[in-house]
Amino acid sequence: MFIDEPSSKYIFFLNLEEKLPKYFFELSAKFSSRNVSLVPISIKELQRIPTAPNVSVLTVTRSFSSLQTFQSIRRVFLDVAIQNKKYLFFHLTSFSVNDLDFANARRWGYYYNYKLPVNMDNLASDLSDILCVRWDKTNKWPGGTRVPLDKTVTSGV
Repeated sequence: MFIDEPSSKYIFFLNLEEKLPKYFFELSAKFSSRNVSLVPISIKELQRIPTAPNVSVLTVTRSFSSLQTFQSIRRVFLDVAIQNKKYLFFHLTSFSVNDLDFANARRWGYYYNYKLPVNMDNLASDLSDILCVRWDKTNKWPGGTRVPLDKTVTSGV
């Protein structure tokens, strides 16, 4: 699967734990019913991915260990990457997040924060709607359509 393919609709699931959590498979099933693939990825793999306009990342912080891991990658590269619009980032957390850190990214639509617990169906539909709008914008011709010529102009030649 190539990142530049407009037909491939996927979200990277940034895994902050050693093993994939059980809720990943349920969430993946919810997204696959909406024609979106959820692809697990590690922190090192995320750093190696070339940035493109359609790189979407979802992460979940439910425990203190995952929160510490998330805060460490924020300090290293994630804050700068989100502020520079390199990733469309969805963060599901049961902890409070300082809104001032991502105020500009949230205003530009590159950072979304969801409080846990959340309904998986509603989350999958919200995220797939956001992503479909973004994918449609990136694949749309910006010039619009050409105005049809008037019949009198073409018949008078």
